[in-house]
Amino acid sequence: MATWSDEASTEEQWSRVLKAAAGEASGPPSFLSFGEALLTYKPALMKEEDNTLMAPSARHCLQSIGGSELNTALALARIGVFASWVSLLPTGPIGAEVLD
Repeated sequence: MATWSDEASTEEQWSRVLKAAAGEASGPPSFLSFGEALLTYKPALMKEEDNTLMAPSARHCLQSIGGSELNTALALARIGVFASWVSLLPTGPIGAEVLD
């Protein structure tokens, strides 16, 4: 069963979810979602040496990964439901970022 716990590291938790999605967990999932991951980039506020805020810069961004299908599967896995998420990811750094 793929579960999410506060005691396991994020890497271990993702590993459980990915194993379940790859069919390496026993039995069919109780919940299966299909969909894309949503990557959001927003300009980060930077601070000068004197702690004053600089204007947002496109060179420094904050990234978050989500998407309703992915978020739902993760939320259910966190409460112990055997949930899987199926998607196609690009090869290269963007796909690797979602898997990490």
